Amino acid sequence: MKLMATVVVLIVLASPSLAQTAHSDSQTLDAILAELREIHDELRFTRAMQTLLAELQAKQGVVNQAMERVDGERSSLIQIQVDQKRTSSEIDSAQDKLDHSSDAVEQKRLTEEVERLKANVSALKVQEQARQSVLDEAQQRLRDSQDALEGVQDQLNAMTKKLNPGEH
Repeated sequence: MKLMATVVVLIVLASPSLAQTAHSDSQTLDAILAELREIHDELRFTRAMQTLLAELQAKQGVVNQAMERVDGERSSLIQIQVDQKRTSSEIDSAQDKLDHSSDAVEQKRLTEEVERLKANVSALKVQEQARQSVLDEAQQRLRDSQDALEGVQDQLNAMTKKLNPGEH
């Protein structure tokens, strides 16, 4: 009987501690679950940032290529314009020589030279128009690329603000 009373007393005394342990285990599990959710959210955020950074790098590469193309097209256009001015100057010089020449053979040669140079100027004007059109297209592609880059930068800025809401 004494043994039975001791067991009953032990059971009565142990019951509150078992309830506390169950309650404590539940709190621990809730804390672990909350920590796992936070880690999962941070991982998703990190992956999204990495994706945006990779996209930013790719868009920057496209912008750089577009800038190089615009620079190249602009250089080509400038060279054509320089060639036009040089050829026009050659026309003026040949025309001046033609106006002051009295030799028929020399006049014929200079007349042919002036006509050839005028044809070159006409061809250069056609090339200039074509190059200007290509330059305009390249500049439009550059603007489009810059807009796309700016869009990615805006997304990164928005994510950074979410990360540090008090700083912005």
